Order: sequence, then C-alpha cells, then structure tokens
Amino acid sequence: MEPRFFGMFVNEDDTKSTLQRRRRRILMMFLAWVVLVIFIIGLSVGVSKKHKREAQAASASAATGFTSSASNNTGSGTAIGSGSGTGSTMGAGGGNTAVGGQTTSLPVSAPTGTPVATPAATPAPSVAKLTAAPTACDSISANSTCYKSFQDELTVSFNICNSTSQDWVAIYPQGSGMNNMAYPRLQWSYTCGNQTCNGAVESGTIGMGVATAPGMFQAYLFSNIGGGKGPPYSAVAASAPFQITTGSCN
Repeated sequence: MEPRFFGMFVNEDDTKSTLQRRRRRILMMFLAWVVLVIFIIGLSVGVSKKHKREAQAASASAATGFTSSASNNTGSGTAIGSGSGTGSTMGAGGGNTAVGGQTTSLPVSAPTGTPVATPAATPAPSVAKLTAAPTACDSISANSTCYKSFQDELTVSFNICNSTSQDWVAIYPQGSGMNNMAYPRLQWSYTCGNQTCNGAVESGTIGMGVATAPGMFQAYLFSNIGGGKGPPYSAVAASAPFQITTGSCN
C-alpha cells in the first residue's frame, strides 16, 4: 500500500497490466476534464457573442422604429379616452378614431393659432443725386507757378463765353485788379494765337513767349463785348499768381 499514483494507493500485488489499466483510466479522466473545460469556455464565448448580436439587432430596430415614427407624425398628438372604451388619437398631421373597436380615419386637421403677419420691409430712403456746380464760363490759368526769366516759355489756357474776334489775354503784375487797367507792359495776344490774327475762339492754349522781368504776375482775360478798345480795360477773369525769377524755382 506504499506507492501512490495520482493520489491513489497501489497494492504491491497488483500485476503490471492492472497498473497500466489504472494509468490509462486516470489519463482518460484527465483528458475528459480538459475537454469539458474547453467546451464550457467555448460555450460561454458563443453565448456572449449571441447576446451581443441580439443587443445590436435590438438597437438597430429601435433606431429604425424611431425614424419611422418621427416621419409619420409631424406634430404633437392628443389622446382622449372614456370609461366606455371609446377613445380617439389625433395628431397635427391627421389621425385615427377608435369607437367600439372600429377605427375610422380622420381628415387632416386645420392648423390652429393666429397667423403672424410678416412686416413689410421698410424701403431705404432715397438719396438725392448731387449735381456738380457749374464751372465759371470765363476762366484763365497759367501752366506753371514759377518760370525762369529768359528761359521758360509762359503759356496760358483760357475759356470765354460769347467769344469775339477781339478777345485777348495779357500778363499784368499781381494785384492789378479787374477794372481800369492800363495798356499791358508785358506780353499780350488775341485769343486766336497772336497779335495780328482775327477770329473768335471760345477756348484754347496760347504761348506768350519767354518770361522776362522777374516778379509776381497774373494772366488776365479780356472780352471785346461792349465796344471800346480802351484803355482803361476791364478783365473778365484772372489766373492765380505765378512767379518769374532769375534764380531757381523751388
């Protein structure tokens, strides 16, 4: 009774074949336990996967049902029941009425509530178009504010209303005024371009020759309307002052 094999006593008298049978029996029992454990583990895994698939299917079915319900009901519903078993279910998009076990379709209910009027857009105030003030009909200007004496040519541009062949321009010292002007001491020219031409010109540019005496000057425009050839003369327009210098122009 001394030797043990897998927790069992073995008689010394047992034959070798008996020991071999017992060993095979014990090995088969061990293998059976291993197979049983593997089967139980596999069964548990299969059941877990099945439950997971069922949960996923139930979730998808619930989502589909919610979408269908939302599409079939566009407004809120009201359920009204009585003790006699007569009830009705109505929704904003229509509904059914159950009376005595029978279901009757109801027409689409009219919308309730007072409609809110959309306020008309307030038109933007119109802005009056501003028209530019008319420019002076009679005008004259020099083409520069500074000329070098005996080097730069003095040029003037003019515009005159109701032009005649006796209209003319001249250079006078600054501040000579517009009336009672003496005979010009510097350059002058008819509006047609020189001192001998004859023709009515409404607007143009005239070269007055090379600037000479230094000082501050203005160009004046004269009209022959009204007769006299003067002097004294009365100008109809004067340019801004300009300088004739023997030095350099800044």
